[in-house]
Amino acid sequence: MILKLNFLILFFITMGFYGFSQDQTFATQNKNVIPSENLDFGSVRLSFGLGGSRRLASTPDGAPADLKKIIDGIRNGLDLIGSISYVGKKNMGIGLLIDSWSSSTTGNISVKGADNIFRTTKNKIDDKMLFVGPGFFMRFIKKDISFNMLLALGYHGYSSNIISTYQTFSVVGELEGSTAGLGLDGSLDYKLSKSVHLGLGVNILTGSLSEYKQTTAGKTETKKLSENERENLFRIGINGGLRITI
Repeated sequence: MILKLNFLILFFITMGFYGFSQDQTFATQNKNVIPSENLDFGSVRLSFGLGGSRRLASTPDGAPADLKKIIDGIRNGLDLIGSISYVGKKNMGIGLLIDSWSSSTTGNISVKGADNIFRTTKNKIDDKMLFVGPGFFMRFIKKDISFNMLLALGYHGYSSNIISTYQTFSVVGELEGSTAGLGLDGSLDYKLSKSVHLGLGVNILTGSLSEYKQTTAGKTETKKLSENERENLFRIGINGGLRITI
């Protein structure tokens, strides 16, 4: 599953660069398309976005229906995205991408005990992920519209807070882990004024945890995961917001 998702990421990246190269060729043949360095779009771009994204990790085989419902409820989350990029010659430059994701859900799980009696726990789960990394930026402009893409490699952190309650007794568990990840932020911006733009973008984040720290009742231990058990952090989303160029 992880290999398939990584292939999907590479496909998007390849198609992005291919499309960019085709636009460059088209620009030399069409006077309406003007290279960005010839327009007053600024050399520094600040981006602020708000949106939603969905995790695409697979559900464990054999998971009971009530657990599947909880897992599905935690897939969709809120994205806060920010980036800063410097654009040099030939529409290319460097940038820094920051993507903060959070999701919350509740649900009940019934477990059959040794006495053959089913007991139901109420569960609340809060998941968070944070990506921060530097990367390669490119931009292309046609009149008042610009296409911007930032491809970054950096830190991808994950944490989960779980509260399970049975009658009046509650257990709190925490999971934390981090890995290297890829972040892709592509945005189509419309110029409102000299420095202010309105943008609509697609963000893709990927990563895979090979271990995490688990804390329960004050006791912390490290869990190492096999290749088939790894926690897939892949998600894809849509965002919109303001872009400022200087």
